[in-house]
Amino acid sequence: MKLLPLLVAALASVLLLQPAGAVTYRVTIDTTPLQGVAGFAAFDFLAGAPLTGNSATVSGFGSDGSLGAATSSGNVSGQLLPGPLTLGGGAQFFNEWLQTYSAFGSTMTYELDLGEIVQASGRADEFAFFLLDVNQLPIVTTDPTGAGALFYFDLAGAATSPVIFTSASAAATIVPIIASVPEPDTFPLVLAGMAVVVALGARIERRLPRLGL
Repeated sequence: MKLLPLLVAALASVLLLQPAGAVTYRVTIDTTPLQGVAGFAAFDFLAGAPLTGNSATVSGFGSDGSLGAATSSGNVSGQLLPGPLTLGGGAQFFNEWLQTYSAFGSTMTYELDLGEIVQASGRADEFAFFLLDVNQLPIVTTDPTGAGALFYFDLAGAATSPVIFTSASAAATIVPIIASVPEPDTFPLVLAGMAVVVALGARIERRLPRLGL
């Protein structure tokens, strides 16, 4: 039995098991046409079928508008401010954070983390964002379903990407943030550790025949 390949394979498996950073999206909403108008921002997570346990997390929220009270429905934990706010992850189909604006500003921004579990069949989990008027009716967008979403994501693992609609009242820009990588000061240590293991394995292999093994 060759010891060196086993040692290298074992160390490689440890490296592969290191957690990969989840993909995060930077969302920017230009609400200049709504500036000074009262309304709502709705963050919705719709659980698919079968249930996967996926969730959506909103963090780093910022806005130059005037925020009021908020209400939530379904599986929602945390707060929009200071954050993070998590929607979904349970058995409820409809999960929502409804944020009141006494007056919209010119912009709002936040970071959005989405789950990575993909349904093999059935209906995918979905995150959708809406802007509503004071009567909680969505602003008019090009959403072909008529629901008035400004954008949505169907959670499809690596294939997850936003579907953005246009509107005369607001515009959404969504940019993926690159997943995290090992810290610069730790990765060389990992490589050094692998080099030591390889050297040690080679020395042991050379000595095994002398020991009759």
